[in-house]
Amino acid sequence: MEFLGVACECHVDVCSSKGLLSGAIAFLTKEQRLIDCRHQQVLISETLLKCRVLNGAEFIVVVEKDAAFQKMIDDGFFECFPGSILVTGRGYPDLCTRKMMRWLVDQLSVPLYGLFDSDPHGQDCYVKQIQWLGFKPSEVHNLPVASNQYIKLSNRDFVKIRKLRRRAQALGEQNVVVELDILCSLRSKLELEALSSIAPQFIVRMYLLPRLKDVLESHRTIKLSTEPEEET
Repeated sequence: MEFLGVACECHVDVCSSKGLLSGAIAFLTKEQRLIDCRHQQVLISETLLKCRVLNGAEFIVVVEKDAAFQKMIDDGFFECFPGSILVTGRGYPDLCTRKMMRWLVDQLSVPLYGLFDSDPHGQDCYVKQIQWLGFKPSEVHNLPVASNQYIKLSNRDFVKIRKLRRRAQALGEQNVVVELDILCSLRSKLELEALSSIAPQFIVRMYLLPRLKDVLESHRTIKLSTEPEEET
C-alpha cells in the first residue's frame, strides 16, 4: 500500500472508511459545524479533509488495532497526554485513513508515533515517517507477559517475515531487519492485548508513559537545536 507516500505491502480496502480518531483536534465544516474529537471518537471520512482544522495537538499516535485503541482511551491515555491525537485504522488502514494521516502530518507538523502488534503484520505497517514506539520483538523478554499470550508463528508468517526482511534491507531499515530476525528466533508473536493483560492500565501507565515522555523530550531538543537563532 501507499502510506504517507511510502510503499507498503498491506492489503487495503479502498472503498470504505473504517478508521477512527480521537483527541486534541477539532474540525470546522463549511457549514460552521464543529466536530470536536476531544470528547468523542470520530469516524474518518473524506469530508474531514475539506474542513478547517482547530488544532491543539503536540503529537499523534497510530494504533494498529481497535481493541488497543479503545483500551488506551479507557485506561486514561488522554489524562496523561491531553495534547495528543489517537488514530486507528482498525487493522490495515483503508485509503481514507491513509489520506487523513498524510493530511494531518502536513497540516499539523507534529511528530507521529506508531504502536503495532509484535508480529509480521504489525511490522508490515511500519514506515520511516512513523517513529516506532512498540510493541517490538526485542522487548518481549523484558516484559512479564503470560505464556498463554504467545501465538506460534505459522509457515505463512515465516514467508511474510522473509519478504519483509528483503524489503527492509533494500530500504536500508536495519532496525526493522533486526526486529524481524528476533521475531523469527522467538518463533512466536504477540498482540498489543498481551500488554494490557499484564496489569490494569499497564499499556498506558507503565509501557507508553515513560517512552513517550522520552521521545517527546528528544523531539523538543532537536526542534530547538534546528531553529534559527534570533538576531540581536
